Amino acid sequence: MLLNTCSVRDKAESKVYSRLGELGVLKRANPDLFIGVVGCVAQQAGEGIFRRAPFVDLVMGPRNLGRLGDLIEQARRDGRSLGLARDDDPIVFPTATTARARAPRRSSR
Repeated sequence: MLLNTCSVRDKAESKVYSRLGELGVLKRANPDLFIGVVGCVAQQAGEGIFRRAPFVDLVMGPRNLGRLGDLIEQARRDGRSLGLARDDDPIVFPTATTARARAPRRSSR
């Protein structure tokens, strides 16, 4: 379960921790549940999320989107994973993962 966060919203960080409180109940009932916090709030709060919600498996900022699969695997292997980048780091999207069943079509309207 990935909680995608946005720091532009009002009281964004407190809303994230409130939702994490709810998810913590699920994690206690199902210890194999994978919980990640991704996005802007994750980038800003960083390791603080692990301190406030120790059951979280992954914290990842938006500039690490291309590394999501690797970070999930690392968290499963090591118990926890942190993927943060500086604001001036480029956002790299993996192009090899994009696939289309067929070419785009024009609308008949």
